[in-house]
Amino acid sequence: MNNSSATYCGINFSADQVFLPVLYGVVFCIGLPTNCLALYGLYRLVKADYALPIYVINLLLADLLQIATLPLWIDYYSRQHVWHYGFLACKVAGSIFFISLYASVLFMCCIALERYLAIVHPLWYQRRRRLHNVYLLCLAAWAILVPPVVFSFHIGSKNENQTFCRESYPSRKEFAAYRLVTIPITFLLPLFFLAFIY
Repeated sequence: MNNSSATYCGINFSADQVFLPVLYGVVFCIGLPTNCLALYGLYRLVKADYALPIYVINLLLADLLQIATLPLWIDYYSRQHVWHYGFLACKVAGSIFFISLYASVLFMCCIALERYLAIVHPLWYQRRRRLHNVYLLCLAAWAILVPPVVFSFHIGSKNENQTFCRESYPSRKEFAAYRLVTIPITFLLPLFFLAFIY
């Protein structure tokens, strides 16, 4: 399959050939140093026996994982959706990108819930607050996110010879059904949860 032209199946890829690489480049140049600096600063607070820095550190790690894949996506979009690094690299980079995206949303929800309990139910929360539980919750969050994302890659990819990465035109029915289930879970539910908490 050759999709090196600007149009494939009636889809014009030249529109995001400049915009997405520039946007991802700016995010990479700003996000990498600021997240590393924040990670260093928050690491010192973990010793202070607070739960919030642990959630924020996990959020920063998720952001750094996503930022680490951006150079690959910059190249991919600048070449009009042509992936040159092989199927395995696409699978790994795509999985890391989406795991870190979902982890960011999940840890933002954890931070909001922790703040809510500390402010609205301070006595109850103070008696039940254990850093051990926070560490277990963070590990569980990472472990829960990996299988669905890896599974999505198997149902989203048609074959190993395609030049697209994380894209399929036309989309397979299984992948479309998977996305219809995951979008409400990964966007709408956290949105309602955060709106309620705040």
